[in-house]
Amino acid sequence: MSDAVLDLDAGQPAYKADPYPIYAELRRSAPVRQITMNGLPAWLVTRYEDVRQALADSRLSHSLDSLNPALAEAAGWVLAERTMGLDRNLLRSDPPAHTRLRRLVSKAFTSGRIEALRPPAGGQACRSGRGRTPAPARRYCQASRTGTAVAGLR
Repeated sequence: MSDAVLDLDAGQPAYKADPYPIYAELRRSAPVRQITMNGLPAWLVTRYEDVRQALADSRLSHSLDSLNPALAEAAGWVLAERTMGLDRNLLRSDPPAHTRLRRLVSKAFTSGRIEALRPPAGGQACRSGRGRTPAPARRYCQASRTGTAVAGLR
C-alpha cells in the first residue's frame, strides 16, 4: 500500500461487505495510517499494542472539546451530540473528568457485581420449556428482552 491518505469510504460496497482483508493488509504494512472515512480525515490504528499506546498517550483526546473546529463544523454529529448533551460522558472525556467519572462507576463493575448479572444456568433458562423456568430466571429473561436493568434479580 502506498503512503497516500487511504479513503475508507464506508459507502463503497466492497469495503462495506468485507473490510477485514483491508485491515489485515494495513496491520501488516501500515499499522498507523492516515485515512478519510465518510469524507472526514482520521487516523486508523490497527494493531493492539499500538492502540493501547495511543489510548495511553495524553497528547490524544476523545473529548469533543479538543476537536479541530473545522472538523467539528464538517461533522454534523458533533453539533448534534453537543446540543443533546451526549458529549459529556465517561467515554467522551479526558482526565481529570474521566478519572472522576470512572471512580464514580467503578464500584458497579466489580467482578462480584458482574457475576451477579450473569444469566442463571448460563442463559439456558431463557430457552427452556414453558412453565419450567424458575421465577428469578423468568424475571432475568423478561428484563433482558425489554432492556430493563437486571441487577439484583439473582
